Amino acid sequence: QVASLQPLLVAKPAVNSIERALEGGGDLHLEANRQPNGWTNVTCTGGDGRTVWRDMVPEVAVAVAGSEAFGAVGCENGCLYLFSRAGRRLLPGLMLDSKIAWLEAKGRYLLALTTDGGGRVWDAEGLKEECSFSLASVLRSG
Repeated sequence: QVASLQPLLVAKPAVNSIERALEGGGDLHLEANRQPNGWTNVTCTGGDGRTVWRDMVPEVAVAVAGSEAFGAVGCENGCLYLFSRAGRRLLPGLMLDSKIAWLEAKGRYLLALTTDGGGRVWDAEGLKEECSFSLASVLRSG
């Protein structure tokens, strides 16, 4: 029997703009805007509309998340970028096993779920992966 190549979780389609309030971050928002050249402008803004920081990533963003401690951008090709409160890249881009389906931030932790049913949790302040897991068997059975 041939294994299905269908994703277990559906990735969000690439859109021109994604915006999300940062969890616990007061009035901060993280926004990713797709550019015609395939790059993404990433901007963190305050409630008054002022730019706190800005960067660019060389992929198309499909998810953003963040907290008072950090911001994260997940890209169409499975690459994940972590940013400090000041907009400095905390690590080089992290390449995950498949496309990113969902990002969620809480305090210093980031959860990333991928379309193959994989999950990883990072400590963004300690700059280390806390755990990885698979939901594939649960998703296939249901």
